[in-house]
Parts: sequence; structure tokens; C-alpha cells
Amino acid sequence: MPEFTLELPRPHSAKQAILVNPPTRFNWACAGSKFGKTMGAVLFIIKEVFLKPNRKGRWIAPTYTQAAIALRYIQDMLPPNLYTLHKQKMEIKFLNGTVLQFRSADKPTNLEGDGIHFFVFDEVAKSKKEAYVSHLSTLTQTQGYGWYLSTPFGKNHFYKNFMYAKSGVDPMHSAHHFRTEDNPKVSKEAIETARRTLPPHLFRQYWLAEFLDDSSVFTGFRECQEGVSIAFSSDKEQWFAHNTKERKVVIGVDWAKSVDFTVFTAWDYTEKKLVGYWRFQGYRYPDQIKFLQYFCTKFNRVEIIYHDKTGVGSAIDDMLAIAHLPYEGIVFSNDSKSQMVNDLIMAFQTKELLIPKLETMESELDAYEVTLSLLGKPRYNAPAGLHDDIVSSMLLGWSACLEYASSDLEIKIVEDTAKSDMIDIESYYNKIQREAEDEEIWGEETY
Repeated sequence: MPEFTLELPRPHSAKQAILVNPPTRFNWACAGSKFGKTMGAVLFIIKEVFLKPNRKGRWIAPTYTQAAIALRYIQDMLPPNLYTLHKQKMEIKFLNGTVLQFRSADKPTNLEGDGIHFFVFDEVAKSKKEAYVSHLSTLTQTQGYGWYLSTPFGKNHFYKNFMYAKSGVDPMHSAHHFRTEDNPKVSKEAIETARRTLPPHLFRQYWLAEFLDDSSVFTGFRECQEGVSIAFSSDKEQWFAHNTKERKVVIGVDWAKSVDFTVFTAWDYTEKKLVGYWRFQGYRYPDQIKFLQYFCTKFNRVEIIYHDKTGVGSAIDDMLAIAHLPYEGIVFSNDSKSQMVNDLIMAFQTKELLIPKLETMESELDAYEVTLSLLGKPRYNAPAGLHDDIVSSMLLGWSACLEYASSDLEIKIVEDTAKSDMIDIESYYNKIQREAEDEEIWGEETY
């Protein structure tokens, strides 16, 4: 391999420098958002790549999408003539014979096999314990070493391993705690903005890197669930509470084109209770409007439909107007979405609402997370590679529920909407229901 000089970014602080030069074989880092743990770990990986030839390194993340972020970082830092990239395998082979793999922890058995000499296991707290165990099997013969990194996420297996390392009983393990404020590039103003705008439990978890009993953004949501647990057998999910024909509701709608899911959630605003849910994928917008019309017929009265207008412009509004549905388009901005999230967090914490035990819904509520800008402003989304369509629909529906719970506005009854020359609503409902039954998309169950 020819000699060369490679100049990499300097660590921003003595604490980030620890990531580049780990003190023990197994190193555990609990880090706040924006501390710079990923960049520090990337510098460690690059150093190890060129330390000795003909070795194997590995970067593990909860999903391939997250692993690909580290891959891009490394590509950006290194001249392309030093390596060959195999995109399908997500591997880099360097001129010195060292191979660097990028793997997902979503299927633990995929981490078994090759002997690994050095590694970074990123966001360990959001990966299954089985993935960690499978990964350990690759280090036995090579005496591999590296980093386990994560923002805290409850007191799970990462917490237990971190506390074991912190105890000092095993010299092969070390524990390191990095707060966001340990990054000198994050201003005091940004920290104070986060302290002021984030719910206290999220500030403690994401900025102070504290382990909390309940790590969810929507802490306490399970205490607001009722009924039996419901698991769906396919991606076509539909659920209704009892006596929906007697209920007056508001509806939240999150639209999707193809990859994501469209989700309808209906809320009885007098009882503050989620009473209808439909999630599906792969239909054109006109078909989705038809399904929403059918969804509305399940209830006595639909007061308003709050739908996510972000990115779809006026097209959906026009179709909803022709379909004679009461609607209001909501554009998600960072500030408006943060307010909706805070409202739903407060509702769960005060046990102000009731939701069913739908496993897909639980998964999205559990996984939902906040990321923070360098200015301290929160951004709420699902982790990379996961979905948050149900949560988005719930945010819209709950926002409408709060609005209409104390409102005496005149309401349109969907069934009484005047028929236009374009659409005979009653026959149209019958037609789309027959079409849906023919296509086997309803699969309705009532609980």
C-alpha cells in the first residue's frame, strides 16, 4: 500500500477524544444528542482501518438506514482511491486488505459469523438484546474491541451493561457519560432553548443523557390504553370501537403516496377517546379519498377532518371538497408539530384520553423520538427506517379533539350532506364498499 498523509478533523474536546482512543476493550458511552458521538466513533474507525492491515471492522446500527449514515461519513472523509465500495453488501475494502462492514441489528442472527477485530455498535439501547449477544460471538477468537454507543432509552440491557462497566469490577469494561453541553460547539443559548421548549423528561434524557424508567417521548401512554391487545395479521389494518354509529367524532388523516402508510384515526371528542382506526398502503389519492368517505359513514357525525397538507398542496383539499367532507388542511411546521406533540404528551401524562391496545400503534409510540438542532429546537419523527404515520394521524386527531371538545360549533352531518350533480353520495358509498369487498381490503373487526 503506498504511503500517504491523511488529515482528519480534530476532536472538539478532550471528551470526544476518548472516543478516538478507547481506554479498554469494551467501552460504553451514554451520550446526549448533539454531543458528537457518531463523529468521534467514525474517527476511531478510520484510525483502526489503517492501524494494521488485513483486518475486519464493523459498524452496527438499529437499521440499515442508520448504518448508511456512518458509511457516508467515512466516504466523505477518505479519498476514493483508497478503497473499493460494494454497495449491495454495504462493505468497504481498503488497499491494505482491511474490510469494513456496515450492518443492521434488526435481525440478530445476521450479526453472527465473521471474526471482527474492531467495531462500533451505535444506538445499542434501541437494538434488541439478542443483537448484542449475537455480536459478541464475533469477538471471541479475534479478541475484538470497540465502542457501544447510545442515547439512553429506558433502563434496558444497555443501561445494565453501562452500570456494570461503571462499577469498575471488570477492567475490560469502561463507562463514559457525555452530555450535550460537553460539546463546546453547542451554545448555551441552544441548551436553554431546549430546556425551555422540551418536556422535562425529554430534556433530561436527550440533553443530560440520564437513564429514565420510561424512555418514550409519550411517557405513560400504556396507562391510557383499554381493551385487549390486538395484533394484525397483515399491513391492512382496521379497527372500530363499539357503537360508532352513535358517536360524534373528529378525524386525523396522515396521507401517503407509496412507501409510507395512510392512517385515519377517529376521536370521540366528548369522551376524548380514539374510536376508529384504519391503516393501509399503496393506493392513489382518489382511492384514499373514497376510503375516507367510507370511514366517515361508520360514525353518527363527523365534525372536522384535520389532514396533513404538508407537501401535497391544494390537491387533497380539492378532492375533499368535491367529496363533501368537512376538512381543514394542516401544514406541519417545526413549531406547530412540537406543540401538537407536547399536547399529546400532556394528555398521556394526565390520563386525559383513552386509546386501544393496537400493537402497531404501540410500536410507533415507543419508537418515536426527538432530535435536536444546534439551536436547541426539537424535531419529532420516527427513527430512520421506521414509520410514524400512526403518530402523525394521532397528533392531528387529538389536536382536533381538543379544539372541538369545548366548541359549540354547528356541525355538518356527513349522511345529510347535499348531493351534488357530480356525486350521489349514498350510491357512491355502496359502490366503493362493494369494490373494497371484492378487493379484500376491509377485513373489518369490531371490538
